[in-house]
Amino acid sequence: MLALVALGVIAALDGGFSGYRAAQGRTGRLTSNARDAKATLRGVLVWLALVTVPVALGLAMVLPGAMAAGASSLLVFIGPYAAATLAGVAAWYCLPWRVRFLAMAFVLGPLTLLRPVACAAAVVMTWAATGDATATALVGALGLGQLLVEPVVGRAWYANPTTLG
Repeated sequence: MLALVALGVIAALDGGFSGYRAAQGRTGRLTSNARDAKATLRGVLVWLALVTVPVALGLAMVLPGAMAAGASSLLVFIGPYAAATLAGVAAWYCLPWRVRFLAMAFVLGPLTLLRPVACAAAVVMTWAATGDATATALVGALGLGQLLVEPVVGRAWYANPTTLG
């Protein structure tokens, strides 16, 4: 059960970071705490809207043993990826401004590009750990929800380059 809670926290943080990435675009603008907080909140809210149904279905349809096995196997893979992302964000918040640009490039660059790979690998790992088609399909739906947060937030609030949120 702890692995499931940890995955939920990681996914919610990813939703917030997706909103933040959508607000930043690829411009490398300097921070604005109010804009960044609003973008992060938007990401979490869109994430909640996208994953609520698959999570409810998972809780209702997947056997607890399969759920625990799938969550444990996913945490082994997703945990280091999430830790790298959190380290980049922590560096961005805590280190001097010159280093912040490198941390931002790390988070917005390779870690963003690895998100689809992580979501696809999560589906494969769920199938390998559980052999449960329902659990695998729901992890696929959750992964798709994770990947859709940034484009949805970006198109809904940040599509016009003159609008800063």
